[in-house]
Amino acid sequence: MKTIRPFGYFFSLLFYMSLMAQHQGPSAFQDFLFNSTLEVQQNAKDSFYFKRENISLHLSADKLAPKDVLFFTAYIFTGPNQLRRTDSETLRVELLDASGNLVQRQRHKIEDGLSYGSFKIPKKIAEGEYYLRAYTQWLLNYGPESF
Repeated sequence: MKTIRPFGYFFSLLFYMSLMAQHQGPSAFQDFLFNSTLEVQQNAKDSFYFKRENISLHLSADKLAPKDVLFFTAYIFTGPNQLRRTDSETLRVELLDASGNLVQRQRHKIEDGLSYGSFKIPKKIAEGEYYLRAYTQWLLNYGPESF
C-alpha cells in the first residue's frame, strides 16, 4: 500500500488550482491566490459580471418605408473576453417608437451566439424615428438600460 505524504497533498492542491485556472482563466486563478480575503457576496457579484452578455445588431437598412422589410443579425457576446457564445436560448427583439411604445415584438432562437430575423414594417405606421431593442433573459438581470 502506497502512502501519500503531506508534501504530495500540496502538489495535488497546486495541480487542482492549475486545472481551475485553465477552466476559468488566469484572472480567476490570480484572484484565488492573491485576493483570498474577498467577501462571498462580492464573489457572487463578480460571477454575474463574467457571464454578462452584450448584443450587437447588424441591420439591413437604417431608413425604411411602410411595407419594407428590415432584416437583422444579432451577435451575442459573453464575458469579459466577449466570446460569441451564450447560455441563453432565446433572443427577444422589439420595435419601439420614439416615445418607447411597443410596435412589434418577436422571439428568435439563438445558436452559437448568433440569431437572425426580420420585421415587416406595418402599412399604417407614422413617420418618425423608431428603435430596435434586443435582449435575452439574462440581460433582464441588469434592467432595461442594458438592452
